[in-house]
Amino acid sequence: MGCFSTFANTVTLIGIPTLCVAYYKIWRQLKNLRMLKSVSEDCLEFATPATPKCAINLVPLDGLACLPRQGEFVKLPGEGTQYGSGLYRVESLEYVFLAQPRGNRPAEAELKKVIAKVSKC
Repeated sequence: MGCFSTFANTVTLIGIPTLCVAYYKIWRQLKNLRMLKSVSEDCLEFATPATPKCAINLVPLDGLACLPRQGEFVKLPGEGTQYGSGLYRVESLEYVFLAQPRGNRPAEAELKKVIAKVSKC
């Protein structure tokens, strides 16, 4: 009986903390999955001042080597001449940062979106 008691105590001392850590990791994964993601998140969005809520084009930030600067010209693809394709001048850039909580450490800002206000040439 003493051997069984020692075995049960050992399993309990190791099993309960392991179970708590596994539960916490699963809880964090589910919490991250429930976070809503915007369509234009992690993208460079081209928009005109006339239609600020309607983007001309979205480009993922992962594939960009550099961002356009104010005053530069960009050629955007599209369907025909009426659906956004053409040459545009970058008027201004807006950067959207979101805080990424990391436990007890101060929140770190992460670039989530860049909005380039453009005008048609």
